[in-house]
Amino acid sequence: MTAIHVPADAPDLGAAITGHHDHDIVAQGECLVQHVPADALRKMATDSPGLAAALWRRTAMDARIHHAWLAAAHMRATPRIAHLISELHARLDRVGLTRDGSFHLPIEQKDLTRILGISRAHGNRSVQTLRAAGLIEWTRGRIRIRNLAALHTLAQFDPGYLFVAPPGSRALQGRSVQDAPDSRSLPF
Repeated sequence: MTAIHVPADAPDLGAAITGHHDHDIVAQGECLVQHVPADALRKMATDSPGLAAALWRRTAMDARIHHAWLAAAHMRATPRIAHLISELHARLDRVGLTRDGSFHLPIEQKDLTRILGISRAHGNRSVQTLRAAGLIEWTRGRIRIRNLAALHTLAQFDPGYLFVAPPGSRALQGRSVQDAPDSRSLPF
């Protein structure tokens, strides 16, 4: 697995440029897909420099997500799971799909361990650790974050990599993880 896409994502925009799609995309649950032919997308981008810039920013954001996943690969299992949960929460919140700190995640813990390349037993222990620390609840495909700041601290998560603002934009200045409580008291 190389990516998790959420609503409003545009998977593999690079294929529109290269003409080559080198992987499959599989839905884990219900989804609505809008296919835009590569030729039509290239024409729209040529006709609209603003659209071309937005597509470029989206591609840059995808690259930044991949870089963050690679950087998180060195983490122990618990912070790594916390990082993925934090990222998914931030991405889903941006498109209005979180409510009261919770979001729908149509995967099971066994799927999460496969995504992160950790053993099932280690993943389950790590999720239990997050639960016991009061950071998350995970029930029937729904994750509720109970302490976002502490989860971000544990995960060393800064959502800045998820948002690529247009050049000169001041829209995202000052957005960062708020000062979190001291994480030294957490059992990880």
